[in-house]
Amino acid sequence: MYSRCGYLDDAILLFDKMSMRNLYAWVAIMSVSLEYDLFEEAFFLFEELLYEDTELDFFVFPVVLRICSGLKEIEIGRQIHGIVVKQQFLVNIFVGNALIDKYYKFGKLDDAKKVR
Repeated sequence: MYSRCGYLDDAILLFDKMSMRNLYAWVAIMSVSLEYDLFEEAFFLFEELLYEDTELDFFVFPVVLRICSGLKEIEIGRQIHGIVVKQQFLVNIFVGNALIDKYYKFGKLDDAKKVR
């Protein structure tokens, strides 16, 4: 809510002060970072999330794949693709579409066609 009103710093401060962060809070703050084109910060948040005792779910990956596209890091995107396969989230249409979109943005049409 804060970020939509232009209060990015307040949104980050609120997130930082949260004693218990659930997966929805992590995805929300990563999405806020994306809205402001803060791709490096968003990826850093994802790395922090990986060290938390929080189980990942499918809805994290479309956001993370947009972060990779913003960073213009195809190799990181491929690594995220590997995590998606390992976690068995590839069957989710939102995740699959995000992967296809990422490969398309990098001009990797053959890789986009292989996503299933």
